[in-house]
Amino acid sequence: MTLAPGIKCNGNVRIDDHADIGTAATYKIGNIGQTQHIGASAIVGMGAVVVANPARPLER
Repeated sequence: MTLAPGIKCNGNVRIDDHADIGTAATYKIGNIGQTQHIGASAIVGMGAVVVANPARPLER
């Protein structure tokens, strides 16, 4: 897992292996008491704001 400087993870967040989170990215959960996770090999770009509506994988 790579966590770049200045990221903000709020709430109960699990980050799986080989995930890369870019500089100044923000990850917020939507519902209190819910565990959210960033999946294996996920990429969250620089400055991204991820709110815990389920994201879907992009096809390459």
